[in-house]
Amino acid sequence: MRISQKRTCERCRAIDYHRISPICLLGYRVKAKEVKGTVLNSFPLEPCPKPITYSDYDIADSLMVKR
Repeated sequence: MRISQKRTCERCRAIDYHRISPICLLGYRVKAKEVKGTVLNSFPLEPCPKPITYSDYDIADSLMVKR
């Protein structure tokens, strides 16, 4: 799993969409694209690992220093 700049947060297991605006559970900054109050997608503002599977998320969560 590499840390590099991704285009979108699509399929990322670290994004929590159940809040007013999506947040990254690993602590990275994200920007949401909204249309009429509905979040369509989110975009990372800094390089991140983007874990696609839950096991990758567990590894990234254990290796990351919480900000």
